Amino acid sequence: METFIIRQGDTAPAIRATLRDRSGVAIPLEDAFIEFRMRDRDGNLLIRDSAGTDPDEVGVVIYEWQPGDTDRAGVFRSEWQVTYPDGGIETFPNMGYLTVYVIDDVMRSDDE
Repeated sequence: METFIIRQGDTAPAIRATLRDRSGVAIPLEDAFIEFRMRDRDGNLLIRDSAGTDPDEVGVVIYEWQPGDTDRAGVFRSEWQVTYPDGGIETFPNMGYLTVYVIDDVMRSDDE
């Protein structure tokens, strides 16, 4: 299972992944719509936002964290949903989820 770690309240670095088909080949994403989704352990949807691609790398998707996205520390499940130009929808990773760890910040903004 893939993992990503970010500190509570941070908006960098962006989360990136290479989306691959079941045989391991990077998926061409020209003209596709990509969404990044993240849920908490109770299944509550926390993020559902559009994501971008890296024009120089086939299959690479990028989500730039927005203010508020990482305000809550914890362990979260996330995925990428691709809507292809022909209307087909595919979710990545193909098996399981990308686990996002938002770790506590020593000095949260409400403590300052």
